[in-house]
Amino acid sequence: MGPLRANTFLCSIEEKLEQDNKLPEFYRRYVEDTLATMKDVPAAEAFLSMLNNCHPSISFTWELASDNKLPFVGMEVLKKGRKLETSVYKKPTNTCTGLLLHQQSHADKRYKKSLIKTMVNLAFHLLSTREAFTRECDHLESPINSIISHFVTFVVPGDPYVPAQTTRQFKDQKSADAVEKQLSDLSKIGEDLRM
Repeated sequence: MGPLRANTFLCSIEEKLEQDNKLPEFYRRYVEDTLATMKDVPAAEAFLSMLNNCHPSISFTWELASDNKLPFVGMEVLKKGRKLETSVYKKPTNTCTGLLLHQQSHADKRYKKSLIKTMVNLAFHLLSTREAFTRECDHLESPINSIISHFVTFVVPGDPYVPAQTTRQFKDQKSADAVEKQLSDLSKIGEDLRM
């Protein structure tokens, strides 16, 4: 309910500013995040002051572009010459690997797949160039590749490209392999069961 009320409140302020011809030439808002272009910093300061004087209970803040980059609603707007490009914004405080849900967590597999699909879909719709989309897909693939690399390094003995030869041969090898797989699934409980 909060975002709906905020939107209604801000719409009433914007309508009055538009009637008084006080909105900048480029002004876009999503809920409470606004993107506007100004001719210079003093003009931006004057507009911010005017917004903050519209109602005593609101207080707008601002963020100026730095190195021709400006974060806005999950994306980063980059100025390249006279063109604008977008990329996915990652907060500087995000020092982790970007891992949102551990692959071995007890979440249902469909949630894990949906998370990846959501992130790819978000990147597809936010990014303005194919190169940026490719970079983001590579970034999303990075944790998956590190999991595979860890598995190959620490679990698979010897050369990862040469299948390990099994020395065990049972009369019904397929059944033995099925039982081994079921036992290894049990190891997720914390026991390491091997044949």
